[in-house]
Amino acid sequence: MLPFSFGLSARGAAQNDIRPGNRYRRPLGTHFDAIATVLELCPDLVGIPHVRFTIAISRSSGAQVDADTRVLALQSFLETYCERVV
Repeated sequence: MLPFSFGLSARGAAQNDIRPGNRYRRPLGTHFDAIATVLELCPDLVGIPHVRFTIAISRSSGAQVDADTRVLALQSFLETYCERVV
């Protein structure tokens, strides 16, 4: 169980689906995608939920270009990486 509540919102179902290991996609033009892999969910000092994730830039051919670790507030993450990769 997570130590904080996501609260109720129009995106409640999507917020509850964010789990470590899940992957999300954001298109970066016609030949590149950003793929975010969730590492963990944790609140900041005032209780705002954040997502720590790795991001990999990949080409449509499947080749990975770059990888990095980042943190975004949960709401920003959902707005940026709105397509789940299964």
